[in-house]
Amino acid sequence: MVIPLGVISVVTGLIMLAISFNERIVIVSHGALIISAILVYAATIVVLGCSGIANIRALETRAITDPLTRLPNRNALHEDIQAASLGDEEVALAMIDLDSFKQVNDHYGHAVGDQLIERCAQMVCTVCGNEARCYRLGGDEFAVVMSGKVAGTILEGICRTLLEQMGTPVEVGHLHIAVGASIGLTRSTAAQRLPSSEMLRRADVAMYMSKRSGKMRTTWFNEGFDRC
Repeated sequence: MVIPLGVISVVTGLIMLAISFNERIVIVSHGALIISAILVYAATIVVLGCSGIANIRALETRAITDPLTRLPNRNALHEDIQAASLGDEEVALAMIDLDSFKQVNDHYGHAVGDQLIERCAQMVCTVCGNEARCYRLGGDEFAVVMSGKVAGTILEGICRTLLEQMGTPVEVGHLHIAVGASIGLTRSTAAQRLPSSEMLRRADVAMYMSKRSGKMRTTWFNEGFDRC
């Protein structure tokens, strides 16, 4: 049990008072004083230790969490891909970039832009449900990861559903803002396991191919893209 700091302060104060004015306060024994001091010291160490652990955990959470959407961030994405890659199942990654987001920021301001990001984050999470995990990578970029025997096929279906929903203007306060998305897909299999950095690169390349091809579509990475 952790002793509250207030109790520690009171006990410490009494002990110090006893030490300073021991001719006025009768102390049962020097042994009792020593034991009390040890207990106060031990309680202080426990409190400081628990506080330190809580601070470390808070910093660890902050390091893998996007502050705006509270979604896992890029660091968490790398960790999750690496963990999923330890098994023998397929790992699929989708990179999602909002279309025309800069124009939204320029026209309505960054406050509305942030609200739009939050609404899109909710939309991505709703579409993914419990089948996949969603991330915000920064700016107007999101990512989705899932693993399984047919992870790529399922993830592609999720992305198509997301695009269908984004075909309708997103409600932000009293505004209805038209925003689409371009999506790049890639996969890593047990036969050809890719590091997380390479998966992100490939998904990013495929996503830009979606933009070049007219936006509002999904594109699987093809090694030929690297020669374009």
